[in-house]
Amino acid sequence: MRLIQLSDLHLSADPEAGYRGVHARRHCEAVVADIRHQHPDLVLVTGDVSEDGSVASYRLAASCLDRLGCDWEWLPGNHDERTAMVQVRPLPERLVIEGWQLLLLDTLVPGDTGGRVGPAALERLSERLVADSRPTLIAMHHPPVPVNSAWMDAAGLADRDEFWQRLALFDQVRAVLAGHVHHVFETCHRQVSVETVPAVSRQFVAASAEFALDEAARPGYRVIELADSGALQSRVIRVNTA
Repeated sequence: MRLIQLSDLHLSADPEAGYRGVHARRHCEAVVADIRHQHPDLVLVTGDVSEDGSVASYRLAASCLDRLGCDWEWLPGNHDERTAMVQVRPLPERLVIEGWQLLLLDTLVPGDTGGRVGPAALERLSERLVADSRPTLIAMHHPPVPVNSAWMDAAGLADRDEFWQRLALFDQVRAVLAGHVHHVFETCHRQVSVETVPAVSRQFVAASAEFALDEAARPGYRVIELADSGALQSRVIRVNTA
């Protein structure tokens, strides 16, 4: 199965609105057009779909994502508004496709740049892993590990220790996909791959003590190949928006 992850669209109600110096809608359209050539089975959008939290921004996002030519799902990031999102499309917590379980965690804490899974969602995570032993991939907005950028790590996942304590009881989780950081970060933590993806909008400098925009990096997405055996391979593709 071919899964594609994209993240951090930062669209606004105004389709011509910019985000940190780039045209957010045009970036989204360019990335979606490139993804179509990959013929994915499913696309996951890992948060910060909107910059202004408006229903109109989610309608704009959905109209663009509907051009993917495949199923797609989204989850919220710290810039999103749940009540506005669900007026346009539901927020699923679990998907099962071709021998894999996909768990979508909502880490949004209203009014906070950082995130949290929360006790109730952590309990549901454990219950789902107990009930289903098939290979599992977890998607969320905030990475559950430090990404070596001091300013970004200060706005990370507050309950990451509790998250990993839950996962330590199970061996079927193969990878965690996250957004939030606007750059590529890849590591293996407790035998689980943790991978972030370039933003669809604007890129941030990786491994930076302070916030900085990456003027050279292009937007992109991650292609994840999920095998029936439970193996996983992924790669990042960059998109030219000029």
